[in-house]
Amino acid sequence: MPKKILIIFGILLAFAMVTGVFIFGFFIGSVFPSDNTPTISLGASSKDLRVVDEVFDIVRDQFVEKESKRKLQDGAIDGILKALDDPYTRRLKGEHFKTLEEQTNGKFSGVGIEISTEDGKLIVVAPIKNTPASKAGVQAKDLILKIDGKSTEDMDIQEAVKLIRGKEGSKVVLTFARNGGKPFDVEITREEIKVPNVSGEIKDGDIGYINILQFSEGTGDDVDEELISLKEKGAKGIIIDLRSNPGGLLEEAVAVSSSFIKTGEPIVKIKPRTGKSETKLSTGKSADTKTPLVILVDKGSASASEIVAGAIQDIGRGEIIGEKTFGKGSVQSVITLSDGSGLVITTAKYLTPRGRSLSNKGIKPDVVVERDMEAHKSGNDNQLDMALKILRENIDAKNNEKAS
Repeated sequence: MPKKILIIFGILLAFAMVTGVFIFGFFIGSVFPSDNTPTISLGASSKDLRVVDEVFDIVRDQFVEKESKRKLQDGAIDGILKALDDPYTRRLKGEHFKTLEEQTNGKFSGVGIEISTEDGKLIVVAPIKNTPASKAGVQAKDLILKIDGKSTEDMDIQEAVKLIRGKEGSKVVLTFARNGGKPFDVEITREEIKVPNVSGEIKDGDIGYINILQFSEGTGDDVDEELISLKEKGAKGIIIDLRSNPGGLLEEAVAVSSSFIKTGEPIVKIKPRTGKSETKLSTGKSADTKTPLVILVDKGSASASEIVAGAIQDIGRGEIIGEKTFGKGSVQSVITLSDGSGLVITTAKYLTPRGRSLSNKGIKPDVVVERDMEAHKSGNDNQLDMALKILRENIDAKNNEKAS
């Protein structure tokens, strides 16, 4: 039996013994005949699962209403995952699993926000730049109280995503609360959201600016290509903008970091439940370890963004500028279950090269610069201005060293 299933067995048993929730009995595969209802076998012959057998028999024979096996099965899975008290671990069925695939492909129809839960409340991790949500003024850390008038209290992320997404051109009304203020409604027209991995340009004549929008397949390669292009245009310093970047694939975070950190240097430490950490090392055979570098972050920078910023900060490769990051220090794995649904489960926590855990803490920038929202509304970016200023100073200092 696979190790991951055994892990789930342990969770099931512990939860059943502590809470006495009867619905977990459905899991015993031998009890369910093949009637197109997917089942998960927990090895019912094991004496450790005897209580689960007992509870199932009681529910089957004595519960006042006859419940469908599928309902009991789904309820039990939801109960197990809820017991973990982890907002990032969840089961995805049908279109929800399809939604995850769309996110990986970087194309879907919706408003353009990454959401999570915090203290049981639905929260915006970050709006995706140049999408209906960002244009409507949605901000990281905004609480989503209602979706088209429906309360989000006790709503899971999958249901929220389903309600927020929809046909291109249709509208959705989201009710937000910001910084403890009064609730307010925002009507947003859904669009097809095409999220490119990166974009780049030259600023101030000789400063390369790379905006990483997400860490999906190919992001590392895209950053390398952009670096080559910017240097050919005369870039003497590089700004990597990770603001409002909710993260993505761990491998791509390592790949991006490897563009600036020499081969063999640690990028991130992955710590599974065994406690034995695995260190991901830079694979940057032709890494740029010399060009002055600044990383821009804010409270919407999460997950893979924090891995990159943490590696750069710990190794001292560049300066981190902006606001404290979101604080998501965990790694999720996607496991396809026998019924075609998917399980997104937190399988490890990650630490920076120096062993810092970022869960609920985030990364504190070397230079803290709160975004000036009034200036931002008029097209000014005080955080980027500071990054340009500091990078210019670093370029000048490097030139002076060469001259001397």
